[in-house]
Amino acid sequence: MRAERFESSEPERVNALTRRRALLLRPVFRRARRVAAQVVAAVLAVIGCQPDTGASSGSSLHLSADECGWLAAPPPGDSPEAPCGISFREVARLEEADSITPYPTIGVVNGRYITATYYEGTFAFWAPGGELLDVAGEGPGEGPGEFHHPTGFAQVTEDELLVLTGQPTLHRYAVTGRFLRSYRLPAVGVTGSVVTYGDLAIIGAQTFVGEQAFALQHDSIRPFGVPARLGSSLLLAAADQAGVWSVEHDRYVLRRHSLPGGSVADSLVVARDWFPDPGGYDAQIDWFHADGRGLLWAVVRAADSDAPGWCDDIYSDHQPLVLDDIEAYRARMIGCDDAVVEALTTDGRLVGSVRFDGVWDQPLPLHGNLWFQPSEDMLYIVILEAVLTER
Repeated sequence: MRAERFESSEPERVNALTRRRALLLRPVFRRARRVAAQVVAAVLAVIGCQPDTGASSGSSLHLSADECGWLAAPPPGDSPEAPCGISFREVARLEEADSITPYPTIGVVNGRYITATYYEGTFAFWAPGGELLDVAGEGPGEGPGEFHHPTGFAQVTEDELLVLTGQPTLHRYAVTGRFLRSYRLPAVGVTGSVVTYGDLAIIGAQTFVGEQAFALQHDSIRPFGVPARLGSSLLLAAADQAGVWSVEHDRYVLRRHSLPGGSVADSLVVARDWFPDPGGYDAQIDWFHADGRGLLWAVVRAADSDAPGWCDDIYSDHQPLVLDDIEAYRARMIGCDDAVVEALTTDGRLVGSVRFDGVWDQPLPLHGNLWFQPSEDMLYIVILEAVLTER
C-alpha cells in the first residue's frame, strides 16, 4: 500500500476538512480523558547552540541554529529574565492533505517523519523535505499489528519502532513498515506519552490506581518510576544528555529518574508566580520534552493576566464546558488562556521563555530539536526549529 492510497474524491476531501476542525477540541478531550482516567492523546523547536535530532535515533535531519550564551544562565531565583529569546522557523511541511488527521500524531524515524493517517490501521512515512513516501500498517482490527489510529510513535532501535494505539497493546514494526510483533501492558490504556533512552522505551499508561510508566526493554515489560497521583497526568521526557524525567500536569515539579528501576533520584521545583495560578484557574503542564543539548522544555497553559472578567465564570465549577459550539469555545479560550514555552537546564536555570496569546498558537515538541504545529487551516503539518537567540 503506497501513496496512491491517498487519492480521494471531492466529497471525501470535504469530509476530511470537516474532521480537521475537531482539532480545536483537542484540549477539551484531553481534559475529559484525564478526569475520566482515559487516554491522553501530541511548533517547533530546536534548541540551543547547535542542532540535534536525538543521538539514539540515527536521524539524518541536520539543522542550523543561532548562537546563544545559555550556558551562562543565572542560578534559579537569581533573575526572573531568561538570558535567551526563542524564535521559531519552518524547516519542512507535510502537505499531503488526506494523510493528516484532526489530532496530529507524529514522530521521527531515521530522519523521516511518521504520522497517523485518516485510514484506520495505517501510518505514513515522509521525507525530510515533507514529501509523502509510503503508507504501512496491518489495517484496522484487534489482531497482531492491527489498530484503529496511532496515538504515538517511538524509534526503539536503528531498525525498529513502536506504534502506540491508546490501548494496552503496543505494536513493534520494522522501520520499513513491516509488522514484527505486539505487546500488552498491564494497564487499561496508554496515554500517548512515550520516550526512549538507550535500549529502553518508557511508556505512560493508565492503570486503575492512576497513570504509571512502564519500561519495555527487548521483550520485557516492568513498571518504571512511581505512579502519578490519582487524577493527575504523567508526562515523560528523555535524552542522552539529560537523562529520564517525568512531571505531573498540575505540579511544576520535574523528577529525574535513576536506572534501571526508575526510582526518583531528585526533584526540581520550578517556582513561577503564575503557576499554579493565584486565581485558581486551570493552569497545567500540557507537554514535556528533553532535547539533545540536555535542556528540558515545558509547554504550560496559564491564565492570561489581561483576561476579561468573564473568564472567571469559565473556570468556575458552575460553568460547564460547551462542546457543541467549537468557535465559541475557541474564542473564549483565546481570550482567557495563554501558553508558555520554557527551556530549562537540568539544575533549574531558566534559559528561554516565550508566551503565546492562545493555547492553539504554541508549538509542540516532536523529537530532539524538532517541534511541530498544525497549520492554521489544519491542512498540513509544519515542522519547525526553535532557536535560542541573544536577547
